[in-house]
Amino acid sequence: MFQAVLLCSAALFAVRVQGQSINCASFWPSLTPGDAFTVDAQCFMYGGFPQPQNVGGPNFRLAVTESLSSNPTYVDTAAGQILEAVSSTVWKYETLQAQLSDIVVILTDFLDPDPAFPKTIAATYRPEYPSGPCQLEIFKPWNDLSEDYRMQALSHELYHCVQQTMLGLPTDASSWWVEGTAAYFMNWVYPTVNQEWERDALFNIDQPIYAETNPYSTEQFFQAMEQSKGAAYSDSLPEERSRLAYASFADDFHLFAKQYSLGKIADSGGGYIPVGAVPTTGAAFNDDTATLTFGTFKMEIFSLDLDPGQTVTIYYTTKLPNVRVSYQQGGMWMKMPNAPVSSAEGTLVVECNDGDSATILVLVTSTDNVDEGTVSLVAAQTSKDEGCQCSNKGPSNKRGVNDCAPSSPISSTSSSESSSATPSVTPTSSLSSSQSTTPTPVPRGSDPCLIGDWNLDIPSMQAYLASHVSTGVEAVTISNLNVGGSSDMHIQTNMSSTMNMNHLTIDYDGDSGGFGFHTSIDIDGSVSGLVTIASDGSSFSWVNGRSSGEVKTLTLVAGLGDPIELDFPVGDQYGSETVVKYTCSGNSLGMAGYLDGKYIWAYTWARA
Repeated sequence: MFQAVLLCSAALFAVRVQGQSINCASFWPSLTPGDAFTVDAQCFMYGGFPQPQNVGGPNFRLAVTESLSSNPTYVDTAAGQILEAVSSTVWKYETLQAQLSDIVVILTDFLDPDPAFPKTIAATYRPEYPSGPCQLEIFKPWNDLSEDYRMQALSHELYHCVQQTMLGLPTDASSWWVEGTAAYFMNWVYPTVNQEWERDALFNIDQPIYAETNPYSTEQFFQAMEQSKGAAYSDSLPEERSRLAYASFADDFHLFAKQYSLGKIADSGGGYIPVGAVPTTGAAFNDDTATLTFGTFKMEIFSLDLDPGQTVTIYYTTKLPNVRVSYQQGGMWMKMPNAPVSSAEGTLVVECNDGDSATILVLVTSTDNVDEGTVSLVAAQTSKDEGCQCSNKGPSNKRGVNDCAPSSPISSTSSSESSSATPSVTPTSSLSSSQSTTPTPVPRGSDPCLIGDWNLDIPSMQAYLASHVSTGVEAVTISNLNVGGSSDMHIQTNMSSTMNMNHLTIDYDGDSGGFGFHTSIDIDGSVSGLVTIASDGSSFSWVNGRSSGEVKTLTLVAGLGDPIELDFPVGDQYGSETVVKYTCSGNSLGMAGYLDGKYIWAYTWARA
């Protein structure tokens, strides 16, 4: 564990090179200079490079190639920039409990030996693994690129030191997550720079993710997950595919595919990562079955048509264990059952709509250890509007599951299982690569104090709720307030959030204008969305807020006989229109909800 301390600018440097020159590879005495990516040149030590103030942490040293020792302005400036990036990064990685080796930074005036990457300004190696320090070599373009680019690049390279300390030297087969996680964590340290978007745009959806041709672009997978997956190295692509063929990765990859296809991968710094379109492949039902063939570790979308004026149930079957299937309507991905349908899930109601067919989009992913697989979709007609006629067949047509021409979207009785940032858009019959679905990034604020896991603090909530209820309604006195049940809230680093209420009960006595009453409230449900801080810095709302569940209330007014019951969906008071005023300090959080300027609820939380 270690802490990095930013030193004030007054402590910065006049150029100080110490002692006689040494070979830049002398930090790894068992190696011949130039082997294992060491720098075969003469270096001076830079004496003004301070150490992070920590106990037992890594030792940072800065060496400067002899060819730069006569350029004090360049060296001093670069040393200050390097220290700033190291300090900003190390304290962030400390919170992950990452164990770093010692690090030698070598500032050179060399060009990256690979001309295919002219913007490469640094490279990381662990020459004597498992012993010896990590080498971070800085190349000549350092001063030619923007400060934001330099800071993110160094943060990226420092994470490679974390990886190589914990897991050893990487292999080409693991490059998708080696580079993807490093790009993700550099964005975590500098969340608003967004220079990773340039490489994200090169993501090749035709390649399995473990064999992605631009491995840096896979950082958006980790943005979608907000956690690192599969921390291990594989020696070959087949071994990497085999390593990832497990059920929870299948769920994670399907979630990523849903968010990517909708353009709704939330960036750590706010808004959404611009992504390319996912092409759609046409398919058709043969009677009531459609067979789809897909590649593994890819996202594939198929479009199928359904006749108008009918209700159908749809499910899928496959022999592969790690296949996941969703279908889209109303701009949201819905979970498709993998067994005959016995509930609203997977039930589709196709309106007559002047006899035009409807199009359904189906997303299929698989993380099975095979090259490709097949899935069968089964659609069964459960009812038919006898007065509806196919628009292209005349009054004598006989409608099955799929006999009419395609046209319009469908409606559904199914419950949604959309991603954490699902928009509401109408599906189209095809999404070609020439049709741009890149969204405009949506800016949103963040507050580090809110980030984390929270549990309801019932003792403090009772007093907090009483004060807000009393001020929320004119001339009301509250007494005997009791809170029961449970509730928890989770806010991620990208400000995506979930608030769960498990039969949270609130009971209190009240008096208003001489009338006594008793109110009981039972809340069972949840709300999720992207927490967006308002400009006042003391309130937020849920962007793309989604809720489920029900609020049940019962109020007994003295002298009025039967109690008054009022039940309503959680979404009526917890959603995108709700303004949440909050106070957050350390491990305590208070929240009060307002709708149209009127108080509706209040909670207090303790950090888990």
